[in-house]
This record gives sequence, C-alpha cells and structure tokens, in this order.
Amino acid sequence: MNSLLSEKGDLVDCECRMLRKDGSVIWTSRNASAVHDKVGNVAHYQGIVRRSLNVSGLRRLDMRAMNGIAQ
Repeated sequence: MNSLLSEKGDLVDCECRMLRKDGSVIWTSRNASAVHDKVGNVAHYQGIVRRSLNVSGLRRLDMRAMNGIAQ
C-alpha cells in the first residue's frame, strides 16, 4: 500500500482481498492518502477500510466464474 501511495498520492476505492481469523475471504475497499509535514515529507497515512456487500458479492461471482462453478 505504501508504494501505491508513493506513486499515486491517494488511493481511492482500491479493492483488496483480506482473510478473516477463520480463514474466509472478504473483499474490502480502501481509501487512503499521505499526510505531509511542513517540509513536504510524508508524516503519516490516513484512510479507511470498508467492506461492501456489493464488492464482496461481485468478487464471489467473479471467483465462481473463474473456477467454472455454476450457481
């Protein structure tokens, strides 16, 4: 994520696959940006990670389609 922020400056609706403690997969959407100090150096990052049912549902369909699993 740091390399993407360095290249682009901001992440907007970046979809990311995450694992829960039980091993199940969820898809999240991330928004983040670098916060700079007075000199222009990156001081820290701020952002939000959210799980969208629409994103997760679409990803499940995509994964099923890639694996040839019919509903």
